[in-house]
Amino acid sequence: MVQAANNYWDWYQQAETLRSRGQHEAALGCYDQAIAHEASDYWAWYQRGITLDELGRWEEAVSSYDQALESKPSDFWGWYQRAQVLRQLKRPLDALESYDKALKVRPTDYWAWYNRGCVALYDLNAYEDALASFDQALEAKSDSWVWYRRGEALRKIGRYEDALASYDEALAISPNASWAWHRRGKVLDFLEHWEDAIANYDKAIEIAPRNSVIWYDRGISLDELGRYEEALASYDKAIEVNPADYWGWYQRGQVLDQLGQHQEALASYDQAITCQPNWEDWGHEFEQLASWVWYDRGEVLRHLGRYQEAIASFDKALEIKPNDPDAQSSRKACQVKL
Repeated sequence: MVQAANNYWDWYQQAETLRSRGQHEAALGCYDQAIAHEASDYWAWYQRGITLDELGRWEEAVSSYDQALESKPSDFWGWYQRAQVLRQLKRPLDALESYDKALKVRPTDYWAWYNRGCVALYDLNAYEDALASFDQALEAKSDSWVWYRRGEALRKIGRYEDALASYDEALAISPNASWAWHRRGKVLDFLEHWEDAIANYDKAIEIAPRNSVIWYDRGISLDELGRYEEALASYDKAIEVNPADYWGWYQRGQVLDQLGQHQEALASYDQAITCQPNWEDWGHEFEQLASWVWYDRGEVLRHLGRYQEAIASFDKALEIKPNDPDAQSSRKACQVKL
C-alpha cells in the first residue's frame, strides 16, 4: 500500500520497497513523487527506467535513462541499461552508440563488450565489428558464451577453421553445450566433412534430444552422403519434435522422392505448404524460396502422371518466381502430355 510522504527520500524508499515486492505500477507512482521533490536526482530517474523496462514500456524507459544521464552523464549503468532497452526496441545503431558510451566509462567491462558484439552480430550483420567486440570481452573474461558467439561471427565471414577453434574453446569450458556441438557440426557441413558433422550432431542430440533443428541438420548431412533412409529417420525426428517444421517436411519430401516414394513425397510437400514461414520475415533474398516446394511438388505429380495438378503446382511456383526456367520447362512438358 502506498503511504503519503513529505520528502524525496521517503518516496524513493517506498518506491524501492514496492518494486522489490513486484508492485511495479505502484513503485512507478512513488518514483514520480520522488522526482517531483528532486527533479534532477539521478537515482530516481534511473530506477524509474528500470521499473519501466520491467513493465515492457521501453520508450518511456529510454526517456527516464535520458533524464538520469542529464544529471550524471558519465554513469556506466545509465548508458548500459539504455543500450539494453534500445535493443528491445530494435534500434541497434542507437544501442551500439549507448554501449560505446558505457565503454568509455568502463573500457574493460565484459557484459558491455559481449552485448555490443551480439548487437553487431545478430542485429546489424556487422561480423568483423562483432568479432572485435568478442575479442575485447575475452580480455575481460574467458566464457563459453563469448567463445561461442565469436565462433558464430567467424562462421559468418567464412573463417571456418577459426570458427571451429572458437567452438572448441567454448566446449573446453562447457562440454555439455549442445549449441556449440551443433554449430561445430554446421561448420563441418560447410567444409563438406559430412561424417564429422554427423558425429557432432550426435553429441548435440545426446544433450538436447528435443531440438528439432539439430535433427534436421543431421538429416542434411546424411542426405549429402546418400544415406537416405537414415536421413529420413532424422527428418522424422525433427517433425516429431516440431510438427510445424516447414524445412523438415520439405526435406523429408526430397528424400522420399530420391527413394522413389512419390506418393509419400507428395504428402510431405503438402504438409510443408501448410506450415510455410512468413517469408517476409526472412528478408527479400529468401522470398523466392517459397517457390521450391511448389516446383518439387509439381515434379512429383509429373512422375505420378497427374499432369493437370502438376501444371497447377508449376503455376504456383511461377507466381513466386516468374522467370524460373525449370518450372517453365516442366510446365511445358506436362502440357505436351495432356
